[in-house]
Amino acid sequence: MTNQPPMSGTAVEISQGDAVEIAARKVGVRPEDLSVICQDDEAAPFKIYNAPTEPCWWIVAPHAAGQGVLTLRSSRFVLVGRWTGVVHYDGSANDEG
Repeated sequence: MTNQPPMSGTAVEISQGDAVEIAARKVGVRPEDLSVICQDDEAAPFKIYNAPTEPCWWIVAPHAAGQGVLTLRSSRFVLVGRWTGVVHYDGSANDEG
């Protein structure tokens, strides 16, 4: 991801709290059920293919199916753009087993 300012020239950034609210709406959970793991750059152990060029908030989200069931699977991430608030990615962190 790059650290270039938005093309419009505005320096307004989506706050961490706003990003969590956006992700909660996307996933359909309460904001309290989410957590932000990385604030400045990509978290090293996670492989997000075709990652956006916009810096993002990396938010850990629960899987929709089988909540509460003990299952070995990859973590789920929602990437919310810091400049636009767009959900760029909602899916696997590719960190299984």
